[in-house]
Amino acid sequence: MAGTLVLAQIVSIHIDDTLWDGRHVDIDLLKPIGRLAGSDYARATDRFAIERPA
Repeated sequence: MAGTLVLAQIVSIHIDDTLWDGRHVDIDLLKPIGRLAGSDYARATDRFAIERPA
């Protein structure tokens, strides 16, 4: 099985000010879609949070 690993450092981003609160992107306004394998895509509409242990 072959694969590719890509490592990057983000030095700048461009985003609509209405989606950015100064720290995070508002996922509910952005409504992102992710590409999976082949012709498959996924929406990030079924989100939930789990508290991390301290």
